[in-house]
Amino acid sequence: MRSARPQAASGPVTRFGRDLRILLHLLCGQPKSGDQRTRLQAFYGPQAGHYDVFRDRLLHGRERLIDDLHAALLHARQDALGDAHVIELGGGNGRNLEFFCARLDAFGQVALVAFYVSAAKPPDGQIRHGALTRWFWPRWFAHDGVHPNPEHLAALRARFPAHQFSEERAPVPYLPGFSVPYYRFLGRLG
Repeated sequence: MRSARPQAASGPVTRFGRDLRILLHLLCGQPKSGDQRTRLQAFYGPQAGHYDVFRDRLLHGRERLIDDLHAALLHARQDALGDAHVIELGGGNGRNLEFFCARLDAFGQVALVAFYVSAAKPPDGQIRHGALTRWFWPRWFAHDGVHPNPEHLAALRARFPAHQFSEERAPVPYLPGFSVPYYRFLGRLG
């Protein structure tokens, strides 16, 4: 089931202009002064109406993650988890909730999609990113308050031994040749 995407104003010129504004904010990063709320508002406020559309093209995999989670739960429990809860932290300004739609009553696992970089020597079965990728992407995202880190995936895998994950790359809009690594993770205790 596909969810409705936020609608950008029509016309490629309008979309391009909005995308350039978002790219400018990404390049400049968050302000360095003020409390966290003030910094986030200054960074996301001017681009809020169009950021999710741009982010959907940058961070692939959110909708597919929700589909994978739904399929895994239905496979595990045909009766669905009627008392399940959805807790979302930092998920694309709440955008992920739009992907849940009618599937909300079936969830009971930990699932996320996130930018990341591998460790210099990742565990067997994981992709090893080159030194440039491991250096560049953490610096690119850090000034926006996003911190791709190999320890995040390692901690998830250790905490949730029963899990599935995939490592992928997504092209960066308007930056030909650039692709950012991310992972999709589905985990359950026990």
